[in-house]
Amino acid sequence: NLHSKVQGLVHLLQELREKQEKERFAFKDATSWAQDLNDLQHQVTYLNVGGSHFHTSMTSATRVPDSMLAVMFNGHYTVDHEEDGYVSIDWDPTFFGGTLLSYMRDGSRFLPREPPEQLLDDISYFGLDQLLGEGDRKRK
Repeated sequence: NLHSKVQGLVHLLQELREKQEKERFAFKDATSWAQDLNDLQHQVTYLNVGGSHFHTSMTSATRVPDSMLAVMFNGHYTVDHEEDGYVSIDWDPTFFGGTLLSYMRDGSRFLPREPPEQLLDDISYFGLDQLLGEGDRKRK
């Protein structure tokens, strides 16, 4: 009887040790993920869109998963930088900073009731279609 109680305690200790080990790995993974996110947030990317210069965090640039910038900076492609460190994008910058980059940074959806055709083209070019409401998608 004592032997079976000791075996039960040994088994319980093994289960507790395994649980503790799993929690340690989960904590390590969470800590690693948080550090990666922090590193990404502090990485700045420099964009030259049609001659206008923009600075943003890599987190913002890659926030929308299938957007042009997220694909450019996902690590699968070599991105050419100009001598001054900027990535050049040959596109009209009119709506990039105030509308598109704001959306990538914090999800702000400040669109005019009837967006100009150029803005709709920009949204499509940069792969930010989720910025549009259903009515805007149907109109395109």
